Amino acid sequence: MIEGININYCKGDTYQFDLTISGYDQTIDSIFFTIKNNENDKRHILRKTLEEGITLMDDTNGVKTYKIEINANDTDNLKTNYEYYFAIKIFTEKGTNDLEKTIVKGLISLSARGD
Repeated sequence: MIEGININYCKGDTYQFDLTISGYDQTIDSIFFTIKNNENDKRHILRKTLEEGITLMDDTNGVKTYKIEINANDTDNLKTNYEYYFAIKIFTEKGTNDLEKTIVKGLISLSARGD
């Protein structure tokens, strides 16, 4: 797992980043990118999935690259100058021992335009 990632961008902007997964030989059924008030919250404030906001861009020689996009209006209800917790989890094929795995976690904050 990768920890300690900090993301900061302007509220109201579209934000995109790539996620590359290699050395993971199980079938990935889904990926969730979630934002919560804190790590222990059960409820997410924002969630992106393979069906909405996460796109498989490349799958070559066991290396998968996904694009994760946070749309401009996704941040409408989020505060500026506040640190939220985010995590990226993968879910693998049923019947394996590794159904859910957190692969990245960190903090995300939004600044007001012009800050």
